[in-house]
Amino acid sequence: MIDMNELTDRYVAMWNETNTARRNQYVRELWSEDGIECTAARETRGYEALEARVTASHEKNVRDAGCLFRRCHGATGHHGLIKFNWEMFQVSDGVVQSTGSYVLLLDDSGKIQQAWLLVDP
Repeated sequence: MIDMNELTDRYVAMWNETNTARRNQYVRELWSEDGIECTAARETRGYEALEARVTASHEKNVRDAGCLFRRCHGATGHHGLIKFNWEMFQVSDGVVQSTGSYVLLLDDSGKIQQAWLLVDP
């Protein structure tokens, strides 16, 4: 049985992780080898592309902009499908910069096979 909140907390921690090697380790622990992340602008597939995607987001939003990501409320789902809400906030003043949700589809081993990022308007 997958603990949805624990999995989504690790998923969010991946985006905030400052150590590149640890961030890449999160990708490989959380995702299946041929996993896909879909955003409105792109589809990212496989470990190397996912590592590059997470690193680019980290550099832009965490390192350079001084923000962090966090899960909001509890994750929900069943039968390998998980949905959770997230927000990105400015560390210096706590002001929320962006919000949205993720929908994750897990494979039989409990790793992420597909993820869809939905950003609130």
